[in-house]
Amino acid sequence: MSLPPKHPARAYKDVWSDLSLTSSELITYNERVVVPRNYRHTILTLLHDAHAGVTRTKQLARSHYFWPHMNMDISNLIERCEKCQTLRPSQSEPLQPYPVAEAPMHSISCDLAKKEGRDYLITVDRFSLFTWVHPLRRTETKDIINCLRSIFTEHGFPEFIGTDGGPQFRAEFKAFCSSIHARHIDSSAYHPQSNGLAESAVKNMKHLLDKSDSFDDFQSRLLSWRSTPSAGSQFSPAQLFLGRTPRTRLPRFSDTSDLSQPQPVPGLPPLSIGQKVRIQDHASKRWDSTGTILSVRDSGRSYIVQTDDYGGTYTRNRKHLKPLASDADLAFSPDNDEFPPLPQPKDTPSTELRRSNRTKTIPARLRD
Repeated sequence: MSLPPKHPARAYKDVWSDLSLTSSELITYNERVVVPRNYRHTILTLLHDAHAGVTRTKQLARSHYFWPHMNMDISNLIERCEKCQTLRPSQSEPLQPYPVAEAPMHSISCDLAKKEGRDYLITVDRFSLFTWVHPLRRTETKDIINCLRSIFTEHGFPEFIGTDGGPQFRAEFKAFCSSIHARHIDSSAYHPQSNGLAESAVKNMKHLLDKSDSFDDFQSRLLSWRSTPSAGSQFSPAQLFLGRTPRTRLPRFSDTSDLSQPQPVPGLPPLSIGQKVRIQDHASKRWDSTGTILSVRDSGRSYIVQTDDYGGTYTRNRKHLKPLASDADLAFSPDNDEFPPLPQPKDTPSTELRRSNRTKTIPARLRD
């Protein structure tokens, strides 16, 4: 096809072979009406009557009409529609991933929750999903820091702390994070989904508060919640965080037969009535008096003692009494008052020189 450069039909050169003329003298393209330039604005206005958005308006137009750059004209029309722009839905943005939690207390998230007029701080460990819930009298930054300090005192400082960036988690909170060398990660303003783990914990804890009769009842249920395996995991938050399963009200079998039990430390041997003892003064710690055991208390660890010096009777614990050795115990045994004789060697060979008894014969060459 050879047309002048400014001829209107040049816009259809790529689809020329697919154009046709109906009996009503309408030009169509694949059974769609080709709209002349002068009527396009009217058709666009009618297409946009439902304010259905760019995608749906284009789908409607493609089912009935065709003209060059139709899609672009529809997009431009909707971009210039004040009502569509004012009421357009919120934009979506990919969430920025948090640092992967490598161990318990490596990364935590916290958020505030309000339930029946009472405020709570909800903190969750991102590795194990172990959750803490602290009731708050006020929602000031220092009150939140005090709650977090109680966690950190028990379990150490995290490396990352995620919040929603609310008023309580700004300058003063950032300074606190810097003081413990933790990186504060705050979500974008009015975009709590980026702190989604804390948002999920808030929702779970609100449901649990709804199902509890009091906060004491809630704490007991929270223990059970921590001990219940997480969705998609065979381990509970407590197992991942504490390395064990806490004991709850749920009865369970516990095999402790393989645990090494500490052996009892042997106590001091008991004393008998009438036995002489040395008594330690509990103030000076000196064993400077003696006495006699009169009786034994019911516990078996204390004794009634009569002292030899003043004749008074006292109650003393076994650790303050030491048996007094008698003269017989201190006497030397007559069989052991000398060193035993040294053992004599058996068949000790004599060191005396021996001479041979053989007869000596002078050689013949030396005779005469």
